[in-house]
Amino acid sequence: MDVDWLKLPCDIIEDILNRLVDIDDYVRFGVVCKSWQYVKQANKRNQFSPWLLLPEGEINTQDLDNHNNYHMRNFFSLSSRKTLYLNLLETRGRRCFGSPFGWLFTIGLDLYIHLINPLTRIQISFPSQPTFQYQYECHIEPRDMHRIFISRFAISSNTLSTDQGNCVVMVIYSQFRKLAFARPGDVSWTAIENPINESHKDVISFKGHFYAVTVYKLDFDSMKWIELFDLGDYALFVGTNASFAVLTCDNPKIKRNSIYFTDDQDDCYRNEDGGGHDMGIFDFPNETFERFYLGDDIYSSYCPPVFFIPSLANKQAVIVN
Repeated sequence: MDVDWLKLPCDIIEDILNRLVDIDDYVRFGVVCKSWQYVKQANKRNQFSPWLLLPEGEINTQDLDNHNNYHMRNFFSLSSRKTLYLNLLETRGRRCFGSPFGWLFTIGLDLYIHLINPLTRIQISFPSQPTFQYQYECHIEPRDMHRIFISRFAISSNTLSTDQGNCVVMVIYSQFRKLAFARPGDVSWTAIENPINESHKDVISFKGHFYAVTVYKLDFDSMKWIELFDLGDYALFVGTNASFAVLTCDNPKIKRNSIYFTDDQDDCYRNEDGGGHDMGIFDFPNETFERFYLGDDIYSSYCPPVFFIPSLANKQAVIVN
């Protein structure tokens, strides 16, 4: 086979690498040849175009008792429009929340809580659901509790590991939408007291601080919240994930000045069809809606489609499509 085309100058190879926005292309880039692998190692990056974690369908107790170590999960790349597959046993039967740092926040029928990187399968334990300060007054079955108790989460760092006690996870929880936080190794979640009538819509991490917000933008000059009508070159991703924005000039397949959204309301899961059907793109300038995924595998009564940005921090991954 003629491989002369592979013997390109390093600056050209680097330019090719920098144009890749899909993590699966990035993974394959390094196996082309040794020179391409060298350029990849010298120009590592962890942030890529967003993925959508698709639902796994209904899970029952018998499924969870099955000791099969193989559990395929489907992911949809918003940039390449391809469906990818990963063996992710750790998410079976668990409610998942997405993040922009490559981590999924999960809570299962056992009410244990973890962070997991789907590509590296690194998993970190956090205090379980019963350790939160405010619990429901009446008994709620675990199959309902793991679906409704936590509504949002945010991570203080994208380099979270088991030995980093300074990394914090903040969540919004309970029907009163309270705030609580924990670090790896903590035995319980620490509640943050706030006015009794104040509930939180979202929580994000920015430059080492957490911000509990509603649908507004913070003007750092005036330190005031202002209503937002234009996102410019950014696209905002909201739903059952830590809200995040993506610069569309770095992701040309992502629609600029728009909001990508998925179901994030409990009412969605009480319907016969389950959650997942309220999903699309809102175009700010034209005030129109469109769909970005047309598959029929989006319905779930406990874990709807979830946005997150994949990351290869710490280890490589095997991706199948």
